[in-house]
Amino acid sequence: MSLAPVMFISHGSPMYGLAPGIAGQQLNEISDLFDQSSAIVVISPHWMTRL
Repeated sequence: MSLAPVMFISHGSPMYGLAPGIAGQQLNEISDLFDQSSAIVVISPHWMTRL
């Protein structure tokens, strides 16, 4: 059985859009690693419910 490469990326902060800083720059740089990806799996504990 072969293993697929894995990368954990935290959802971080909405401030990356307003003031990206070093973390935003690094996220932009690692995006090149996903150019050849055939699939990306996103797992999130967030959901919406009626109040």
